[in-house]
Amino acid sequence: MRILAALKKYGRRNFIRETLGIYETWEEMNAAEIALITPEALADPACYNITKGGQGSYTKRTQQRRPMIVTIISKEGDEISGSVVEISKKIGVPTKKIYDLIHGHRRVYRGFTIAGSSPTACQE
Repeated sequence: MRILAALKKYGRRNFIRETLGIYETWEEMNAAEIALITPEALADPACYNITKGGQGSYTKRTQQRRPMIVTIISKEGDEISGSVVEISKKIGVPTKKIYDLIHGHRRVYRGFTIAGSSPTACQE
């Protein structure tokens, strides 16, 4: 990938990361990327994109990595739902321990257990 080679050659500190927009949906983000990464932009030697907007390989990887929504039950019977990171922050338990519960490496950790048999992926 062009950007990785450039980062290695010039060093990370010689690049600036800038957020150009925040979008509600994947489709809105793709539309904005299509508008920004045009064939003319690709012809610019300073452009590190290798395909026109909305066609990158990043799409498939990101769609497969949707956050897991899990429900944890405390020893008092309280249910706490959310992503692994959200739950970790709410109850003060490391994310690794929550993943251990999810994958069955532990049945209980500090009085918490997983509700049901398996977490579900968040569907949009």
